[in-house]
Amino acid sequence: MLGMIITFFTRLFSIIFAMLLVSSDFAFAKSSDRFDKNAIVKFERMKSGQYIIDVKVNAKGPFKFMIDTAATRSSIFESTGKKLGLDIKNDSNVIISGMTNSSYRPTVNVETLQFSRYIFRDHKIVILKNWKDSETKIDGILGLDVLNDLILQFSHERKQLRFLKTLNSRKSKYRNWDAIDLHTNPYPVQNYGLLFVYTQIGDVRIPTMLDTGANFTTLNWESVKGTTIEKHKRRLREDWVIQGAIGKFSPKSHIKLDSLIIAGRKYKNYSLVVMDFDDLPINEYGKYPLVITGVNLMSGQDFILDLKSRKLLIKPQYELLDPHNLVIRIRKS
Repeated sequence: MLGMIITFFTRLFSIIFAMLLVSSDFAFAKSSDRFDKNAIVKFERMKSGQYIIDVKVNAKGPFKFMIDTAATRSSIFESTGKKLGLDIKNDSNVIISGMTNSSYRPTVNVETLQFSRYIFRDHKIVILKNWKDSETKIDGILGLDVLNDLILQFSHERKQLRFLKTLNSRKSKYRNWDAIDLHTNPYPVQNYGLLFVYTQIGDVRIPTMLDTGANFTTLNWESVKGTTIEKHKRRLREDWVIQGAIGKFSPKSHIKLDSLIIAGRKYKNYSLVVMDFDDLPINEYGKYPLVITGVNLMSGQDFILDLKSRKLLIKPQYELLDPHNLVIRIRKS
């Protein structure tokens, strides 16, 4: 299955993933104010590559919100809630699940949540603990509850995000762009509205969640059963026991594949992280193989994310650098 693996490191690989938030209480919102023409906003990028736009909450701000297709609910951090003077109560908690842990977090209804010309009224958002690990200061996260029905066009030269009313992917300007279908969760679990592509590693095809709130690609240990990587996990456990077996055994390994295909795009010398997803309900808490891929899938190229029709268009480029400065060559498979 994974005969293409060329290196992996024996030490645990530590990497900070952006928020992956699956809420037990989710719903797709409908904007009460829709625009008639295309709307354009400026975006910023975090040092790790994720996209940030200005958002107003209760007509205050603007605040910096990250666009996150793996968040089922929009959220703000506690410090932002204090700036807004929100009355946060713990009697309206929801459970938030990430890759490695879950927790109950309070929610609050805001009068308005506004970006570009979209306004969502009386909208429920989650209050998160302050995110201290990020090098880029953000105030909140825009999730699928407000993004689900939108078409987002990213232009990197102008640093512009355009919200389109419609998309004609057959136009000549998109003729050579990579056209990728986005799927719903293939596993027999609750459908949270998350978006999936597929990763091909050797002869194995693995469901892959698209997470624009992450800057890396990772897969769970269940995805590598019967391979040399699984043997490596056993060696990690032996080392853990020798060192005193303190806490929970949650191994992480940084691996490099000489080749793999994500969403039909072929990558060379590609780095991934292997870890447990024991707190994620989307693959039944680690039961099924799963890959999570982030903004590195787009490789800094212009792209259109059509959440309305579940399509992703990426402008191709044949010589690119991945987030860890490894040269990768991309072609349509």
